[in-house]
Order: sequence, then structure tokens, then C-alpha cells
Amino acid sequence: MQILFYGAGEHAKKNMDLWLRRGLEPVCFVDIDKTKHYKKFDEKYDILPLAEAIQKYPDYLMCVALGIYNYDAGYNYLIEFGISSERIVNADEFSFQKLRQSYLHSKDRAPGLFCSRISPGERRLILDEQQIQICCSLDALDPDFLSVPFTNVVDGILKCYNIIDAINNMHTKGNSGPCKGCHYLTEKSNVNEDTNNVRQISHAHIFEFSCLYIGSKCNLQCVYCDVVNRINHHYTKDNTLLNTVINIAEYFRNTPIRFNFVSGEFLFRHDADDILNYLLGQENVEIGLVINASIYSKTLLDLIRLGRVYSINVSLDAGTKETYNKVKGKDFFQKAVENIEMYSQFGNPTKHLILKYIFLTGINDNPVDIEGFITLAERVDAVIHISADHRASVRKSPLPKTTMDSIFTLYNLAVERELKVLFLLEAFNADDRLFIKNKGVCYA
Repeated sequence: MQILFYGAGEHAKKNMDLWLRRGLEPVCFVDIDKTKHYKKFDEKYDILPLAEAIQKYPDYLMCVALGIYNYDAGYNYLIEFGISSERIVNADEFSFQKLRQSYLHSKDRAPGLFCSRISPGERRLILDEQQIQICCSLDALDPDFLSVPFTNVVDGILKCYNIIDAINNMHTKGNSGPCKGCHYLTEKSNVNEDTNNVRQISHAHIFEFSCLYIGSKCNLQCVYCDVVNRINHHYTKDNTLLNTVINIAEYFRNTPIRFNFVSGEFLFRHDADDILNYLLGQENVEIGLVINASIYSKTLLDLIRLGRVYSINVSLDAGTKETYNKVKGKDFFQKAVENIEMYSQFGNPTKHLILKYIFLTGINDNPVDIEGFITLAERVDAVIHISADHRASVRKSPLPKTTMDSIFTLYNLAVERELKVLFLLEAFNADDRLFIKNKGVCYA
């Protein structure tokens, strides 16, 4: 396949050396500026009209070399011209993929391979439906390998630990097995850059269990959520989660452990109070929750008072009642704010309350909502977690400039008010991730 670069402008000039080092070299450039036609880019590569280039090189892949804010326009132009979307890639992202693959297949990869989802010594497992996993099922290339049915919870845990050890030692056996090609594999030399600022909170000596989707239920209808209907449909009032928590806590009764209750609204479950009341009596257990704060729990407040809640992540996504109702589909804004203020009054010396803002173009990327959100975050001294509609991560085009500007408006306001900010990079398009990383901000 022959590589054509679309865009012989400033972005290409700045990044050409990087792309070449990554193994991405074009046979020619394409540009809509007629004044550039039949000239040379970098005194080496022909710049041709689009029609002529694809006729000359029919087995082509079109790499858009326009940068984050111009990619969308370039992509749309190529589509309108009649080029299939399967033939269009982003030059920045595609060149990095080539670098990764060349490294993974190299015989002299001295630094070794590293799974950026699992730190050395980390003991974090996912409880998902009827199995235990070491990776999120949405990311794993081969879920059958990365999961163990938990008919016997302890046995499943020990098997998963063996898998974790195998992944962390993968460089000794080469890039083989079901993790081959996973985009979370990176070089160990890049660990500091990619993961350490987040993985420090993993507490390698603490066993952590994330309860993901297992019997989940939710009381909202968020516009960006694509699992709420599935999890509510499959929700059954049984004791699977309660029994699993008890079995794990009993097995690790002399070891510090954490349970992280994720997905849906945990406090909406029929057994939420039973689970929290049981954990209240287990002094070796800490918990984390991802909730919407629409439901008050006295038992949760008791756990916070005891310093046993290491994280409460609330996806608020708005700073006004009107926008909240649009995003969430329910009128719980005032109730959520009151509960957030209640949960913020006690807890660990380190910040345990996290307020998430999932940016949605044309809905909450405006100054009024951002100001309302940052005012609440400052009042309760929360960590701010910036994300995007997770469906953006699979889009070919980046977020509009207006949305990215709003994202950094919130970021800059948080910095001014001395609030900690994290970015959930996995929710962003590849170009957006690169842009955020280049800003030098902290991310999760």
C-alpha cells in the first residue's frame, strides 16, 4: 500500500521528521492549494492534485497531515471527493501505530513490554457479570483469556494473578498471546510519561476489586450512556454481588483491600445498604464509588467519617439545573448538589471527592455551566475529572474547537483556584488525546 499525505502545510513541516522516524514515509503529497501543485515538499516529495495522485497510486492510504483542528475539514473534503473512509487515517495517530507495531515485532526491544493498564505489582481485578477480569471487557482483545468465571471466587482471583504476572513478564517471551497488538502495550521506558502520575494511587500492596456492571442498576437516562438500558434490563434482585463481596473480604480478612463500585448508580441497588453495612464492620476494607449523587446514604456517610472511602466520583456534567436535566433526563440537580456537599464534609485528609464533567458539544460546553460547576467544585474542594462523550474516542474526527476551548477554560479556572484536575484520555479521540498530552496536563 502506498502512503499519500494530504496537506503540505505547516503541520506537515513540523512533524515530517517525526513521521519518518516512526516509519511513515509518503510516495507524494496532495494539497488543494493549486499554487503548490507540481512543486516539491521538503525538496523531495512531489505535491500533486488529488485526482492525479490517486490515479497514479491506486493502491493508496490517505494520511491526513493537517493537525487536530483542521483534520475534520480535511476528512470531510476527502469523503466528499469520493474517497472511502477506510482509506483515510490521521497521520499523527497512524504513525504512532506503526512505531508501536515495529517495536512489538522487533527482536531487540530491550526495555520490554508493559501493560499500561496494570502496574508492576498491582493487584486490581474487574468483577464483570459472571467472571473476573484483569482488563475492562471493552478493551481486552481476547476476553476469554483475560477472564475467569467466578463460580469459585478465590480460585478465579489466583488465576487472574497468574495472568497479571505473565503480562508483566511478557517481554521475556516476546509479543505473543492474546494481548498481541493491544493499544495498552507500551515500552517500559515510557512508563513515567504514560502512567506513573496515575498509577501512584494504585497502591501496589492493596488488593483492589472493581465491580463493573455486575448486577448494576441506574435511575438516570444520561444522553451519553450506552449501557444503562442493558444493565437495567439484566438487573435481578439476587445476592450475587453481596455474596461475592463477603467471600472476597473473608479470604482477605488480614489484608488491606479495596472495593470499587462502578457502573450504574450503586446506591439504587436493592442490596446497597446490606453491602455497605457489611463493609462498615470490615476494618481492612476501603471503598470507592462512581455515583450520580442523587441518592443519600447514611451508611456511606458513616464510612466517609471513618476515613474508609478513598474515592467518590460523581458525574455531574453540568453547572445549571436546566443543562443537568438535558444531560441526565431527570430533575435531580439540587438533590445531587446537596448530597455532594454532605459527602464532602468528612473523609480522608487527602481529597476523596471527585466531580466529573463529561463535555458534550452544544449541550454543556458553555461559560454558564462551566462557572456553575467550578463554583461548586471549589466550595467542596473537589478534584475535577474532565472527560468527553466516550463515543468520541471511536470517532475519526476530533472534537470541535469550541468544545476543546471550553475544556481548557474549565482546566484554567481550576488551576487558578488551586483545584486538582485529571483528564480521562481514553474518552477522547486520538487527536484530542495528543493535543491534551502536548499541553502537559495531568491525565488519568
